[in-house]
Amino acid sequence: MSEPVELKIYTMEIGYQERIGTQGDSTFVGDDSDWYVPPVGLLPSSAQGFVVCLGSSAEPMASFYAFPYRRKVWPGSIPVLRVARPILRARKTWESYTARNLLLATRLVAKTYGLSTVEVEAYRGVWGPIFFPSSPTAMDASNDPEFVKALGSQRGVPAPIWTTVEMGIRSISADAAAGGILDRLPDPPRGLVLRPMRRDNAEDREAYNHLWIESGVLPLNTKARAPLFGGWQELRPWYDDVVSLLGQENFILLAEAGGTPVGLVHWWPNLYEIAARHGRASAGLPAERAPELTAEVGEAKIFKLAVLPKAGGGRGPVGQALVAAALRIMAQDFGVYRAQVMLRPEDAALKDWLKGLGGKTVQEMAVLTIRV
Repeated sequence: MSEPVELKIYTMEIGYQERIGTQGDSTFVGDDSDWYVPPVGLLPSSAQGFVVCLGSSAEPMASFYAFPYRRKVWPGSIPVLRVARPILRARKTWESYTARNLLLATRLVAKTYGLSTVEVEAYRGVWGPIFFPSSPTAMDASNDPEFVKALGSQRGVPAPIWTTVEMGIRSISADAAAGGILDRLPDPPRGLVLRPMRRDNAEDREAYNHLWIESGVLPLNTKARAPLFGGWQELRPWYDDVVSLLGQENFILLAEAGGTPVGLVHWWPNLYEIAARHGRASAGLPAERAPELTAEVGEAKIFKLAVLPKAGGGRGPVGQALVAAALRIMAQDFGVYRAQVMLRPEDAALKDWLKGLGGKTVQEMAVLTIRV
């Protein structure tokens, strides 16, 4: 049953308290616990927080973060508002009308800035710990899966499902240099070269952007006219400028065939756990500390996998080789024993391969698409 209310939308001030339920293994329990949310400096772009209120600023209903980008389509591009982290504020449980009001608020924001489409990242199910980053945009932190359930038939279509698979990749024993699944990982196909990305090399940075765009993972057009309040060109895919700890070059691997880049994999240690142990100031620690701190927490996540369609996409041998190489580096050079891999719906074959290695699904994230 819906309620006739007047929605007011306010931009979120820095320091606005984010409160939602605690995270359990398979459920969310409403209480007053805080979830760790990265500071503004860790957001990937000009993302802005918005608070949706019922009538006045004294009645906050929900909040969300959003940034604009232009999605590449043939023959041009369309302006999109990418939304993440929908969090309910004033009520304990998402209901149909509160979920619809949140979607209405995102459409109003998009319309205000002349954007034609809204894409909402929202968890559909959580059955295990959430590692940072929790989405390919590195913007979402966590949200209650009841939001998607409350939308029911009202949710946007299509709604492709991204899956996060978790697996143990080596023994937890400190002296274990191998073990786990490492001896079952394939070698790269003949003629395929895998190497770390050189962050200060202009050609490598251009290759990263090209692969990210042309692979269709998040089909961006960085050369298109930017939306009114910023754009994807302000995004920091390497985060070096604000998070020194992520400056390790072998966090990004490029795959080359005949000297031409055809794919990439991007992984990070679980920053949630590092920050929980060392505080948010850990983001400013030098990149040289990354192996030590990663080994301490023993957790990492592949959150970007981009392979050109002509090279088989994420489902082919190039995608499998990139994931295998990243898992080896995690375990052997950084002491990681538990890893997560985020996969698109199109990467079902890769998901089946990982599950054959003992992986299990720990999260499902829907990307709801709504026309403004």
